[in-house]
Amino acid sequence: MKIDLDLRNLLSARTIIAATETDDEIGCVLRLHLQVEQLLVVFLSMKLKAPVTEYVQEPREFSRKLAFAVAFGFPLPFAAVAKQVNKIRNELAHRDGTSLDERQVKLLGQLVDKLSSMDSKFEPMAKRRMELTEKAPGEVISFGTGNLRADFVLSVLAFLTAAVPHVIRHTAQEQKANEPSYAPRYPAQR
Repeated sequence: MKIDLDLRNLLSARTIIAATETDDEIGCVLRLHLQVEQLLVVFLSMKLKAPVTEYVQEPREFSRKLAFAVAFGFPLPFAAVAKQVNKIRNELAHRDGTSLDERQVKLLGQLVDKLSSMDSKFEPMAKRRMELTEKAPGEVISFGTGNLRADFVLSVLAFLTAAVPHVIRHTAQEQKANEPSYAPRYPAQR
C-alpha cells in the first residue's frame, strides 16, 4: 500500500541540527517549536480535506492547531507535550529573560516520560543523551545533568521520535480506510 505523505513536510534535519548546535537559546527553542508545529500541520492536513475545508480552515495559531488536532484524534499525551513546548516557547519569546525556566523544562521531561504509557519500548528521559558533533565532538550530554537546553532538545526529540511514527501509522490507516473497494456492491445473485 502506498502512503501519500511527504516526510519532508514533517521534519527538517537541517532545522533540528541547527537547533541542537546553536549557541542561541531562543533560536534553539523556536526551531524545535517549529518542528512540533509542523507535526500538527501534517496531522491536520490529513483531516482538513474537502468537504470539511468548505467549513473549517486550518488555524494559524499554534494553540488552535493543537486544539483542532486533539478534536480530530491527536493523542492527549502528545498534546500535553506539544502544549508544554508551546508554553516554554511563549515564555521565552515574551519574557525579558533569555534563558529557559528550569521548572518548565523539568515538566516537559516528565510529560515526555509519560509517553511510555503509549509504547512500552519508549526509552525514559533519564537514559537519553546526545553529542553535539560540531560544537563538542566526543562529549556526551546526558539528560538531567543541569544543561537545560540539552534537556529541552532531548525532550523534544524524544517526543518527535514517538509522535512522528504515530502520525505516519495514522495516515496509513486513514488512507487505507478511504481506499475504494473493488468488491461488488451487491451480493451475487443465484
